[in-house]
Amino acid sequence: MRGTCNDSVGSGEQPMQLMELRVGHSSNLISRSSHQILQRSPSTPMGDALFSFILRDQEQPPFLENSSVLRFLSSFRIPIPACNVIYDQISSFAQHMTADDFHLNFHMVVDVNVSEMTWVDLDPFLVEEHSPPAMNGAPASAIERLQRQKFDGLREEEEEGDCSVCCEALKGEEEVSRIPCGHVYHKCCILKWLEMSNSCPLCRTQLEQ
Repeated sequence: MRGTCNDSVGSGEQPMQLMELRVGHSSNLISRSSHQILQRSPSTPMGDALFSFILRDQEQPPFLENSSVLRFLSSFRIPIPACNVIYDQISSFAQHMTADDFHLNFHMVVDVNVSEMTWVDLDPFLVEEHSPPAMNGAPASAIERLQRQKFDGLREEEEEGDCSVCCEALKGEEEVSRIPCGHVYHKCCILKWLEMSNSCPLCRTQLEQ
């Protein structure tokens, strides 16, 4: 985590307190016998979002089940207990960075890496033959078809929903797209996601086999 602080605002003004949350994915191939990391893939970006992170609210932690930060993290299949730990660490870092000055403007950047562990019983020289598959984006033909596809409109249960990639409200037919599994996202968000992954951010159904 890293952050920058600016001057404090007056006691009657709302401070500009922001958190930029970036999520990436990496894979580790580990020897079962020696517990050594045989191969480590570079972190691949999966998504990012900007949140308001009001320091005064951290005096009494909110119900995390309803927070946009938790929903964003859990959309990447991060277990809820781990999401809670990440949130607590972010809150502690913000309070330490600002020395509990509730009126201080700040912008902090949080990088979260989802690391996939694969345990193997292999000779290190054979690792390359058994490496876990790299994350690949959706086929260009599927992305192009999604770009041309007209949106069929929000269903009743979706009208109050949010895009699970950016956690912002779904609105405006020109901005929204439905993928084959039925889930709805902002078109720009899901197209960016599918450049990196061939699956739905929520249910992990592949766009194309």
